[in-house]
Amino acid sequence: MAFAQKVGNRRAEMVACVTNCRGLYELGEFEEATKNIELGLEIAENLGAERFKAFLSIFLAQIQWATQGPGQDIDALMDRTAEISRKSSSGFLGPWVLGTLALVSSDPDRSRKAQHDAEVILAGDCVGPNYLAFYELAMEVCLRLEDWNELDRYADALEAYWRTEPLPRADFYIARGRALLQYGRRALDDATMGTLRRLREEATQVGLQSALPALKPVLREAEP
Repeated sequence: MAFAQKVGNRRAEMVACVTNCRGLYELGEFEEATKNIELGLEIAENLGAERFKAFLSIFLAQIQWATQGPGQDIDALMDRTAEISRKSSSGFLGPWVLGTLALVSSDPDRSRKAQHDAEVILAGDCVGPNYLAFYELAMEVCLRLEDWNELDRYADALEAYWRTEPLPRADFYIARGRALLQYGRRALDDATMGTLRRLREEATQVGLQSALPALKPVLREAEP
């Protein structure tokens, strides 16, 4: 970002803000992530880069949800973001936006509708990162709603999409989803507990703080 600022390339600076805020969000460094989001949104507004406004708003909503819980302000933010996505190109970011809307909404019916709409887009022409992002978010929603059958289906869908080109992040979230599914169905065994401990260790080692909140209470409850 510093080099982009030095040479005055505002678009490159905006892209750097998107990259930075995502990494900082995953690391749990919400304050620094928010600074990057605010700067990125300012640049995007000046450049008229609507797609990037939507991209940055995704992480702003997720940070607000993680720190404040659901609320009308977050709902309004995601409504605006979904509208931007529809007008610019649903195939570029639509499933990611709708997956985030489903995550932050306190209305289960609204969450399910957003997930359905996202899957319709995924069935057509869609930019690849949407699949990973949406299925991760969808599994998170299912955990909250205790919708174990849908959680199982989304883990299978993520696995199927990446089967020909395995991706460590996808493998992590598939294993996480299935292990937490076993916990939700009260079918924990030694192998599943071992998987949960391994996932906690992996997430801690790489700094994937966003994956830990669902793991920690399960392990606290299950471990003696």
